[in-house]
Amino acid sequence: MRISLDSTKGLAIRFQYLDIALSDAEQAAFFHEWGDTIQSVISTGISSLDRKLDRMIFLQESSFPLQTISVLYKLKREYAGSEIGHFRTFMDIFFKVPLGDVYKVDFGSSDKAHRFDHQNDRRSVPDLPGIENSVGAGVWEHYITEQEDDAADGDAETAPAREKSVRQVSSSNGVGRKTVSHIAIQYQKEHSMLHFGPRFPLSDIDESMLMPLLNASLADKLDSFSVYANEYELLRVGHSEFIIDRTSFDSSLPVDFTPEELNDPWVRIRPATIASNFSIELSQYTPRRLFSASAVGSALAKENGT
Repeated sequence: MRISLDSTKGLAIRFQYLDIALSDAEQAAFFHEWGDTIQSVISTGISSLDRKLDRMIFLQESSFPLQTISVLYKLKREYAGSEIGHFRTFMDIFFKVPLGDVYKVDFGSSDKAHRFDHQNDRRSVPDLPGIENSVGAGVWEHYITEQEDDAADGDAETAPAREKSVRQVSSSNGVGRKTVSHIAIQYQKEHSMLHFGPRFPLSDIDESMLMPLLNASLADKLDSFSVYANEYELLRVGHSEFIIDRTSFDSSLPVDFTPEELNDPWVRIRPATIASNFSIELSQYTPRRLFSASAVGSALAKENGT
């Protein structure tokens, strides 16, 4: 027993239970033996506390109104605009719980700045093709509404008729890009400074299904993509986590592309797992906050040295 107590493994027992002070040499031996373990325990505890705090903050802020959903497609390298040429980057999102009457949104971008302008706003002069010349973007909301059916009055077992419709809610245009390393697209839920009608919390997009749609040549250049909402990164998909589904399909996007453009066919980006689409899982994962909020007056205090 004496040998065990005199060993480095017994120093803690001597100090804690026998009240025997440790010499400088014994303290050095103790921390040499147990220092890494103690540091690991402390670090693990702090990391666990940080994760719990991050979760609590997110659950609180997920009740804030949904403002934007953004997707950032990152390419394998920086390409010249002429290497990209015609491009199509879109995202379909199906909401598990409709945001009011909205059960699905399509949003994305392509070349030709005025391609997505509302019909009465389109220019008579065609845009030059290719991302190096100009870029346009559009957003469409799909609605499902219940229709009153007089014939069903008094019949409790008859479900109300539902009608689906789609409406373009916004469009934008911009200048061309000489070099391209990433392409960003965005769905903005609130389209004006003054908002009328119901507002929906960020948490309402939990378990939504996502389907990225790209032209094939651009998909071959895709390295990864991330999905953001408000101040959070909700999903990050690396190159090994997706596959390109080249199966032919008819795009439901309410926008026309020329036969020449469609010679570069649509493809879908699917998970590399058995799942058929990506999803937002707010109950399984805590999204990463992109920045920390600063205290009011902190910048002024820093300038004043206080």
